[in-house]
Amino acid sequence: MRKTYLRTDETMEKYFEHESHEHKECFFCITKSEKKYYLWKTMKNDFPYDRIAAYHTILCPLRHVPDKHHLYPEEIKELEEIMDTLEKEKYFDSIIINFTKNRTILDHYHIHLIKYSHE
Repeated sequence: MRKTYLRTDETMEKYFEHESHEHKECFFCITKSEKKYYLWKTMKNDFPYDRIAAYHTILCPLRHVPDKHHLYPEEIKELEEIMDTLEKEKYFDSIIINFTKNRTILDHYHIHLIKYSHE
């Protein structure tokens, strides 16, 4: 089993069980939104970074793109607006954007929004 310092072993086991089944569609594309923007959405992370997070959600573009370099200018603009709003709301403590070597989902760009469990 691949080791992670962000997920518990139990969550990683559930993730690998999920991944062991064939998926015809992108998980991020078909998962229901918690909040939908014009070009982005947030969604609950079913496999959270539960070693550090009390709450963990994913922010991803509605359009299926592998990385930030494939985002359209209007997607980048809206992302900046969303991030400004999230900063003002002061709910989340951190964002995590993993480098490729640490991503478990490589083909749909996404950002982790984290509320730490220390509070």
